Amino acid sequence: MKLRLATLADLDDLHDLEQKAFTHDRLDRRRWRHLLKEAHGQVWVAEDKTKLLGAAVLLLKKGTALARLYSLAVDPAARGRGLAKALMEKIEAAALGEGSVAIRLEVQQGNVPAIGLYERFGFKAIAPLFAYYEDGGDGLRMEKRLKGKLPRGSLKVPFYAQQTSFTCGPACLLMAMSALKKKHKPSISEELNLWRASTTIYMTSGHGGCSGEGLALAAHDQGLEVGLCVSDREVPFVEGVRNSEKKRIIAVVHEDFSKRLKKASIQRIHQRLELDGLKRHLECGGLALVLISTYQMHNEKAPHWVLVVAMDQRFVYLHDPDLDDGQSATDNIAMPVPLDSFGRMARLGRRQYSAALLLR
Repeated sequence: MKLRLATLADLDDLHDLEQKAFTHDRLDRRRWRHLLKEAHGQVWVAEDKTKLLGAAVLLLKKGTALARLYSLAVDPAARGRGLAKALMEKIEAAALGEGSVAIRLEVQQGNVPAIGLYERFGFKAIAPLFAYYEDGGDGLRMEKRLKGKLPRGSLKVPFYAQQTSFTCGPACLLMAMSALKKKHKPSISEELNLWRASTTIYMTSGHGGCSGEGLALAAHDQGLEVGLCVSDREVPFVEGVRNSEKKRIIAVVHEDFSKRLKKASIQRIHQRLELDGLKRHLECGGLALVLISTYQMHNEKAPHWVLVVAMDQRFVYLHDPDLDDGQSATDNIAMPVPLDSFGRMARLGRRQYSAALLLR
């Protein structure tokens, strides 16, 4: 048996293997092509002479130290020959080689042999997935720590995926509300209401995003204790906006938000949130909405809100509400981002603007 990295020439064999190995939730040819050509990760195959007998897909979350075992498939005719074990060993070694500190996966609860294999490799169940699969079956989210331990409580903050391309801030606020307020259940209508309350109306293109000032007011209106740290007194999000009328509207909205912050006695500090201060806030049971640039994750210099749920000596752990195609919450909860990388992410544009909401 030989293990090697797959190439586009393996597309047909991988598709055929998928049909043999699974009856539901199969990857189609389009998805396999994407995994082989464009995905940030590795596809390993096991072959006997010229026949492909097994495959494993490792996805690497760009900008983080998180890996995911996206798929593990073995030809039913070749089971019992140790192929799954060999592929798992290769995937773990590859993840370590890429600097990952954890591998996550999803598995059907009824797939007892697979769960047994993962448990023998040190994976532990971290969350149930109810009615998760195509056939209505339940699943498990599992994780193996390759280095260190996950900070206590980082997985307890409920995840909520943004339902539009422009509501990352409200989605993060909904996650914080679900963690800090008892029995709160997010909804798309509430997400849009929060966006309407906190949007700057315009940005460089498309719908306006949400400023720290707007989100602070929305959080306050929802009964949360909130403090706001912004790096300067300038109007946010006007860099790159060429239309003078759009700039004027953004400035008018910002001025109104500022007046309302003062009236509501919401503390706004004009300085960057330092990592030591963030760590103390988290250790006291708080959460933080932080504005980042998506460049290190998606190669796009766009502002994006994430929820910081934990921190240790090496990493900041983020819930990112923006799910890419083919992703699930498994990829975006408590993502470990190296401290130095997070420091670069949390500064936007030429003026190195930063914003963070401290919530309790």
